[in-house]
Amino acid sequence: METSWNLEELREFVRKNWNSEQYLLDLISSIDRGITIFRYHFFTAKKSMSEYFDADAKPRIEHLRLVLGASENHEYQSAKISNQANTIAAIYTTRSLFDIFAQLVRALLLRDELTEQDCNIRKVEQRLKDGNLKECINKILISKGFLYVNAFANVSKHRYNIKHGTS
Repeated sequence: METSWNLEELREFVRKNWNSEQYLLDLISSIDRGITIFRYHFFTAKKSMSEYFDADAKPRIEHLRLVLGASENHEYQSAKISNQANTIAAIYTTRSLFDIFAQLVRALLLRDELTEQDCNIRKVEQRLKDGNLKECINKILISKGFLYVNAFANVSKHRYNIKHGTS
């Protein structure tokens, strides 16, 4: 899991070995774009609160008032909404990347075993033959990070009253 994919090499592989199949190239482009969108939301969320929470800054009474909701600072409230919206968007983007990746693996390795409509990352992992890819996907699926992202996305789809903190 220490190695990340080189998407350009993957595109070249599809061009050579899959006759430049557009569906596969589109999935790779979707992953590439999703990573870019994730980075945008992540850094926008982080930047939105940087004026109020600088890691090197000494805590001030106003910071405590902001966190506890005792301040009427409208700029802070706007920054907090920006942080929340971009954090949620980053998490949704992360979760959707797993689904797009599952579609790519299905299309490359499991076309005859799994339909596009029935595809998700867990079903892909279950149908893969034993090997490095299956092992890596399994490690991801049982990781705390994936479990959190998956649970957050599932819960937040059904309600908008999720509590949000800046930590």
